[in-house]
Amino acid sequence: MKRFCLIIVVLILLILGCSLPFDTGQGESESADSQNDQPPASSSEKRCGDGVCDGPETAKNCAADCAIQVRDDEEPAESPTNDVVIEDIILGQIFVEVQVQRQDGVGTCGLPPWGVDHIEGGDFTCPPPKYWYGYDLDATALQIVQITPGGGTSWHITGSKPGGGTYQKAAHWSDGERHCSPVSIDGEVFDFDVDGIYQNGQIDLTFSALPTEVSNWSCDGGNSYQRETTLLLIDWSIAMTGDYTNLSATLIDEDALAAGIYLHEYVADVNPSPENRDHVNATIEFRCIESTGEGVYSSVACPWE
Repeated sequence: MKRFCLIIVVLILLILGCSLPFDTGQGESESADSQNDQPPASSSEKRCGDGVCDGPETAKNCAADCAIQVRDDEEPAESPTNDVVIEDIILGQIFVEVQVQRQDGVGTCGLPPWGVDHIEGGDFTCPPPKYWYGYDLDATALQIVQITPGGGTSWHITGSKPGGGTYQKAAHWSDGERHCSPVSIDGEVFDFDVDGIYQNGQIDLTFSALPTEVSNWSCDGGNSYQRETTLLLIDWSIAMTGDYTNLSATLIDEDALAAGIYLHEYVADVNPSPENRDHVNATIEFRCIESTGEGVYSSVACPWE
């Protein structure tokens, strides 16, 4: 009888053992019912605090959703692309005004590039004496730029949208005793682009622009003609760099009027024929700015200040 009872107990234990869950080492001990009890994954509500880092959220503006949790005993993991802290875009504004006045009168033949003022150049020949007709030109140009880190203490300055320039004034004249005399002159709207860098305590800017003028001439006998010139461009470049092919400028700490505002004025008398007869004023203004909405900007300190 005792032996029979012992056999019954062993059979019961074997039956119970076969019905109990066991661990395979692959995490399969959970039943289907327990998996169904797991809370659903967070769904994006496109807002901070919804548990999902997406849309405009970054670790900077929504640490609750995007911050990377690092255990004390582990090395920090690399941030996913969406979690990289992106600094706010820093903007700048470049404003330029160039004024050129030429004193008319009889003089010697000019030196290149003043000998010929056609846009395509010329032979620079001149039977002296030469009469120089007068002109008064005034042009302005503007471009909004982005300021981005360049490594170390340098910052790149590049156009964020196409810039542009226009003539505010264009006039020319002669003494009325010439065989051909200027009648009118029109300044063309022109493209204006800026590329530059801040480094070693100075802002180096290179401009790309081609301001041109179209002048109408009337000659004795009723003949007339037009010609396209780059009078303002030649004097503008030479006033800033001494080279009519180099349109660039440098601003230094001494040019800072206030935080985020730099201003430099180039003043030059050029075109020796024999005395300098062209007077040039070129004003370069650089501002670091931020948008206050609806296309309105305000000056702010530059990132290197």
